Amino acid sequence: MLLGLVGRLPQIAQNLRQRHTGELAFITYLLNVAGAGARLFTTLQELDDPIALAAVVLSLGLNLVIVAQILLLGGTPKKAANKAA
Repeated sequence: MLLGLVGRLPQIAQNLRQRHTGELAFITYLLNVAGAGARLFTTLQELDDPIALAAVVLSLGLNLVIVAQILLLGGTPKKAANKAA
Protein backbone atom coordinates (compact mmCIF):
# COMPACT_ATOMS: atom_id res chain seq x y z
CA MET A 1 0.00 0.00 0.00
CA LEU A 2 2.84 2.35 0.85
CA LEU A 3 4.59 1.66 -2.45
CA GLY A 4 1.44 2.61 -4.35
CA LEU A 5 1.35 5.97 -2.61
CA VAL A 6 5.06 6.60 -3.03
CA GLY A 7 4.90 5.71 -6.72
CA ARG A 8 1.74 7.51 -7.80
CA LEU A 9 1.30 10.60 -5.61
CA PRO A 10 4.46 12.37 -6.84
CA GLN A 11 3.41 11.70 -10.45
CA ILE A 12 -0.08 13.08 -9.82
CA ALA A 13 1.35 16.18 -8.13
CA GLN A 14 3.87 16.76 -10.93
CA ASN A 15 1.14 16.48 -13.57
CA LEU A 16 -0.91 19.10 -11.76
CA ARG A 17 2.06 21.46 -11.37
CA GLN A 18 3.07 21.16 -15.02
CA ARG A 19 -0.52 21.23 -16.33
CA HIS A 20 0.26 18.30 -18.65
CA THR A 21 1.15 14.63 -18.36
CA GLY A 22 4.23 14.63 -20.55
CA GLU A 23 4.99 11.31 -22.18
CA LEU A 24 2.79 9.09 -20.01
CA ALA A 25 1.27 6.28 -22.05
CA PHE A 26 -2.50 6.14 -21.80
CA ILE A 27 -2.64 2.42 -22.60
CA THR A 28 -0.22 1.58 -19.78
CA TYR A 29 -2.32 3.30 -17.16
CA LEU A 30 -5.53 1.97 -18.66
CA LEU A 31 -4.14 -1.55 -18.30
CA ASN A 32 -3.11 -0.71 -14.71
CA VAL A 33 -6.72 0.29 -14.02
CA ALA A 34 -8.00 -2.95 -15.61
CA GLY A 35 -5.55 -5.00 -13.53
CA ALA A 36 -6.53 -3.20 -10.34
CA GLY A 37 -10.19 -3.80 -11.18
CA ALA A 38 -9.49 -7.52 -11.58
CA ARG A 39 -7.57 -7.54 -8.28
CA LEU A 40 -10.51 -5.78 -6.62
CA PHE A 41 -12.94 -8.42 -7.87
CA THR A 42 -10.63 -11.24 -6.77
CA THR A 43 -10.04 -9.66 -3.36
CA LEU A 44 -13.76 -9.23 -2.79
CA GLN A 45 -14.42 -12.86 -3.79
CA GLU A 46 -11.53 -14.63 -2.11
CA LEU A 47 -10.37 -12.61 0.91
CA ASP A 48 -11.88 -11.18 4.04
CA ASP A 49 -9.00 -8.79 4.68
CA PRO A 50 -9.80 -5.07 4.97
CA ILE A 51 -6.13 -4.11 4.62
CA ALA A 52 -5.75 -5.98 1.33
CA LEU A 53 -9.02 -4.46 0.12
CA ALA A 54 -7.84 -0.96 1.08
CA ALA A 55 -4.57 -1.47 -0.82
CA VAL A 56 -6.41 -2.58 -3.97
CA VAL A 57 -8.93 0.27 -3.77
CA LEU A 58 -6.09 2.76 -3.26
CA SER A 59 -4.22 1.39 -6.27
CA LEU A 60 -7.34 1.54 -8.42
CA GLY A 61 -8.14 5.07 -7.31
CA LEU A 62 -4.65 6.45 -7.92
CA ASN A 63 -4.46 4.84 -11.35
CA LEU A 64 -7.88 6.26 -12.21
CA VAL A 65 -6.65 9.73 -11.23
CA ILE A 66 -3.69 9.42 -13.60
CA VAL A 67 -5.92 8.17 -16.43
CA ALA A 68 -8.23 11.14 -15.83
CA GLN A 69 -5.23 13.49 -15.89
CA ILE A 70 -4.06 12.03 -19.20
CA LEU A 71 -7.52 12.54 -20.68
CA LEU A 72 -8.10 16.02 -19.23
CA LEU A 73 -4.65 17.59 -19.25
CA GLY A 74 -3.20 15.90 -22.32
CA GLY A 75 0.38 15.11 -23.18
CA THR A 76 3.41 17.27 -23.80
CA PRO A 77 2.57 20.93 -24.51
CA LYS A 78 3.14 22.13 -28.07
CA LYS A 79 6.08 24.39 -27.09
CA ALA A 80 7.99 21.50 -25.54
CA ALA A 81 7.11 19.20 -28.44
CA ASN A 82 8.41 21.74 -30.97
CA LYS A 83 11.70 22.19 -29.07
CA ALA A 84 12.28 18.42 -29.05
CA ALA A 85 11.81 18.14 -32.82
